[in-house]
Amino acid sequence: PALLGALTDPSPVRRAAAYVALTEGGPPDERIRLKDAYPELRKAVLAETDTRAKFAGLWSLAQVTREKEYVPALIEMIPKLPRGHIWQLEELLLELAGSHPKDGRFLKSPESLAKARDAWLAWWKD
Repeated sequence: PALLGALTDPSPVRRAAAYVALTEGGPPDERIRLKDAYPELRKAVLAETDTRAKFAGLWSLAQVTREKEYVPALIEMIPKLPRGHIWQLEELLLELAGSHPKDGRFLKSPESLAKARDAWLAWWKD
């Protein structure tokens, strides 16, 4: 109950911690730690407004559940992410794709990051 309550906590750090705690560390035969909480957790993560908390929730859900729906949500975040998370996401996308799509390199300027986001979204759609 405390973790579910933390999904709506005013602190983005507490929300992010709840996202990860409700997702990771479950039994090896389960896709998520607390599967009864999954619908509420999914809804909270997708509605999250804080960039770092949303990334933590999406990243954890993508890594643990292996559900495809979280990949485009992560790609949408590219221009807003801090550099450390950008490199994490780029590594994941390169594992999935094998190489960058045209204009898909994660450079430093906001414009190039927006172009990279659009290129990766087009790749994902194809």
